[in-house]
Amino acid sequence: MVVVFDSQPVLHAARRAVRVLTIALIASGCGGSSDDTTSSTSTEPATTTTDGIEVPVGATLHATVHFEGAVALDGEYDVEHRSSDPERNSCDGLTDANNPNGLFVVPFPSILGGYHIAATATASPYAGAGEYGVDDLPGLQVALEDAAGTTSDFHLAPPTTATLTVAADASGTFTFAGLTTDTGQLLSGTVQWTCS
Repeated sequence: MVVVFDSQPVLHAARRAVRVLTIALIASGCGGSSDDTTSSTSTEPATTTTDGIEVPVGATLHATVHFEGAVALDGEYDVEHRSSDPERNSCDGLTDANNPNGLFVVPFPSILGGYHIAATATASPYAGAGEYGVDDLPGLQVALEDAAGTTSDFHLAPPTTATLTVAADASGTFTFAGLTTDTGQLLSGTVQWTCS
């Protein structure tokens, strides 16, 4: 299970971030303010922020992922979203276009199928529920580290395509095709989720 705090995404596909299981993203919760986003694996019912404030789970995103190409990977996972802002600490709050930084972060897992995953797929600017294309997802990238410690960094390169669809209930779908490594390996995939 991934725990996400609302704020600026920390989903940088760097090898160190992969090793310590940090994702933004998604991070994966979605969007937020500028000072309290972190991701980690946890089963705790509440977490303490850097300000010493207990923040309860506000929403749980139940997700599936399918990757194909250089890496074939399928699985299910949950992402817990927590926000110190009561207005954002719910499924409805995640889709609010008036969140502090105007972001929506795709909920990726941190570990799945023997891979550590660090991914950045953030709609910015975020204008509320709707559809976002590749131009609305700056910095789109996925890093996959296998059990041997080998990391493959997949990034935007023409003709990469991507679509993020966010529903009013904070459910959504993210599809991408043609992310590439510097050596020309390709990765495509789909992430789908519901919110409760």
